[in-house]
Order: sequence, then structure tokens, then C-alpha cells
Amino acid sequence: MRASLCTVFTAVCLFGLPAVAESDFEIVVDVLPGTLLISDDLDSFEVRRPSVEGDFAIVDAEETSLISIVPNVKVGLGFEFDDVYVTPSLGTGLILNTRFRSWMFRADLAADWRFGRTGTIGPHIGAITLTDTDWFGDGKVDFSSDSGFIYGGHVTIGHDIVFVFSVDIIDVELDVTTSDGWTANDTNVDLGGLMLNFGVRGRF
Repeated sequence: MRASLCTVFTAVCLFGLPAVAESDFEIVVDVLPGTLLISDDLDSFEVRRPSVEGDFAIVDAEETSLISIVPNVKVGLGFEFDDVYVTPSLGTGLILNTRFRSWMFRADLAADWRFGRTGTIGPHIGAITLTDTDWFGDGKVDFSSDSGFIYGGHVTIGHDIVFVFSVDIIDVELDVTTSDGWTANDTNVDLGGLMLNFGVRGRF
């Protein structure tokens, strides 16, 4: 059900709004290299493999970290509707943790209202898909691909150079399987959490 809803939302961002827009549009590009994802569940996830060397029992353990780095970029179309600026967009990026890397794809729909001379503020909501997740380390760990949701608020400040600040909530989980004697302390891992974004925006 979650994956189906995400597919519908992506289709709306791709085709729905541009098809009904009566105003001119411009291309909007957000480059967000300074992004952090704080996921509580990652702070407790680990994989283990017991072994014996001589007379000693040894347990190899590898665990993920609470914070991930998420460099990403979004490209969309900006439409001006009286007092609101609406932007459907698509994006991609990487979730980089101490123990894994996952490709992230997203579709977003944002609305902006102007404040002051050079600032805008507004909400956004979107669908997110994580895929091709690779484990770093000796552990034999595989992850499923799955989809979820992302939503939050954002602020832009600037004229010639526009800075973007965003605070998001992510809701997505991946199923976990292990092999070669390794075991995980859970059958799925919740990557959901608080994502703090900082970057720059270009409008063309």
C-alpha cells in the first residue's frame, strides 16, 4: 500500500501540476550537500557472528551509527500563482552511514510564500524510495528496497545566491536478511527520523 501511494504521488509531481498550470514556469535546482539524517533506530541496530579461536569464544559485531550524511539534489519546475510559488520536483542522493550506503530517490511538492524582500517559507510533502543498499564491513547483510514518505518545512533566503534550509521527517523501513553465520538484532531497520538540510537554490 505504501509503495502504491508513493508511485501515485510521484506521478502527480511529474505530470499533474505541469499539465494544469496556466502560468509560465522556470527550472528550480536545489543542491543540498550539507544534509544530516538522525535516525534513532540506527543507533541500536547491529549484526553479530560468533566464532571460536582455539579455546576462546569470539563475537564479531558491527553496528550502525545514529547520524547519516545525505548529499542530494532536486530538480523541479516553479509556477507562480498569485501569492504562492508551487514547485513539483524530483531528486536523488545518497544516505551514507558508518556501515551502509543507500541510494535515495524522491518526488516532492512544495509551496512557498514570500516574506521580507528576499525570503520565502512554506511546507513540502513527498515520496521517497531507498534502493541498492550496501553494507560496509565483514558482515553479510542484505536490505530490501522500499518506499515511504517525507514531509517538512523549508525557508529560502537570498537574491543572487539563494540559500535553502529545510527540516524534514522521513518515514521508511528496510527489511534485513543475513547469511554466512551473521545474525541481526532485528528483521527490519527503520531509517526514519529527522533530516536537516542546507544548500543552495538556482532558478533559471
